Amino acid sequence: MAEDELPVTVREVLGGSGPSAVVFVHTLAPDTNAVETKYDESADTIVLQLPVLPHAESANTTFRVPDLVWYQHRDESMGFIALLNSFDYLWLQRFSGTGEAVGGALDLEDVASLREAKVHDLNWEGLTWHEEGRRLMLIDDTGQKRKKGEAPVIVIIDLPDSWRH
Repeated sequence: MAEDELPVTVREVLGGSGPSAVVFVHTLAPDTNAVETKYDESADTIVLQLPVLPHAESANTTFRVPDLVWYQHRDESMGFIALLNSFDYLWLQRFSGTGEAVGGALDLEDVASLREAKVHDLNWEGLTWHEEGRRLMLIDDTGQKRKKGEAPVIVIIDLPDSWRH
């Protein structure tokens, strides 16, 4: 989508720069289970400060953020862990509730259970708590590539001690 095709409110969030990962946070009433997928003035907007990629040739690589999980920092403020992926990278990154990166990213290619699952051969889309604060489940969505009746791949990731709360 060209920048001039974006809603004005989203263009303002981007500030005229290249594409950014933006999270819209909605507060739902107890009896509500759906949100319209359009920009909503009542939503809080969080622009993620994404990590800098390690190689100069990757300067034009952009991340997408298919999923995230909320957690409480040790100081009791809320933040989230986001799944960041691109053509060349698959990372987890902690963020403050306002979108600033907290510490360095966790390169999932360095996680043994993911090396066994062939990281680059799957389309990792889902992230959820397996054991809140300690272990995450990463779920692929290979969609049409999956054989009929074949279940998605789920990998359990133990968070580094410094990430645990």
